[in-house]
Amino acid sequence: MQRFEFKYLIKNKDLPLVELHASALGGKQKAYNVSSIYFDTLKLKSFHATRDGEYQRNKIRIRSYDQFQSIFFLENKIRTGPLITKKRILLSPEEYRNCLNGTGTHPWIKGLFPQITISYDRIEYTFSWGRLTVDKNICFTNGAFTWPYAANILEFKTKEENLPFGFNFLRNISQ
Repeated sequence: MQRFEFKYLIKNKDLPLVELHASALGGKQKAYNVSSIYFDTLKLKSFHATRDGEYQRNKIRIRSYDQFQSIFFLENKIRTGPLITKKRILLSPEEYRNCLNGTGTHPWIKGLFPQITISYDRIEYTFSWGRLTVDKNICFTNGAFTWPYAANILEFKTKEENLPFGFNFLRNISQ
């Protein structure tokens, strides 16, 4: 799966405008919860690559949808400039437990350890050109600490290299 992603920070006061606009343009809406456990080296190589904006980087995570879902995917999200390629496999409950306790054998997690869990509520709008998602109530947990994130993240996931028609106004309201 390959696509382009455009991310914006959106203030709470601007969310109704975004949601109204997405609905008016015919987006089909659904809501669900997302939880991701991100894996990294002990020196946080992936985190630093993301923070530093490296042209090519990847993130390894275990992702599940909806709070009490027992289906887990191991994902390798690779960014090359603006292009995203995502590979995923379904984990058995045993493979999931092994990844978390450091005995997982999949090559993607070799030398990596669970570092942080990020969970949020997602509203997704589906269009012919792709998807628009709004992530709210974002919370980070690292085992010892839990902290909420003050902003919302709006993201376009599309096969096109440009922002979809009708959404350029977002550049003016994003944080």
